[in-house]
Amino acid sequence: MESAFPEAMIQGYESLVDSMPNNPKDRHILAAAVYGRADAIVTENARDFPRDDLKRFGIERLSSDEFLKHQWYLDEVLVIDRIESQAAACKKDMQQHLGLLARMAPEFCSLVRASLQS
Repeated sequence: MESAFPEAMIQGYESLVDSMPNNPKDRHILAAAVYGRADAIVTENARDFPRDDLKRFGIERLSSDEFLKHQWYLDEVLVIDRIESQAAACKKDMQQHLGLLARMAPEFCSLVRASLQS
């Protein structure tokens, strides 16, 4: 994560870890989100991040699909640009890249495909 999203790194949350109510192995993630005043945690791991545990800190749990759909509705032109850049970096065409991405974000990929067809 450090190399892909260096701006997402946070320090200073460590003292909160033991007070987090979620699964002990993932408390550091919630502690960092609370300390960093995050609005959401993006995860497919609903079991270790119960909505009630997050709600008390004003944090929402989003799946990858939900998060990407939010980004789509904020700025679809920018999102398409980023997906095209990712596809090129992976040496894939747009449809191949979307096929891989659809494993985690099928609804999002449907939005992108529909937009590209119009």
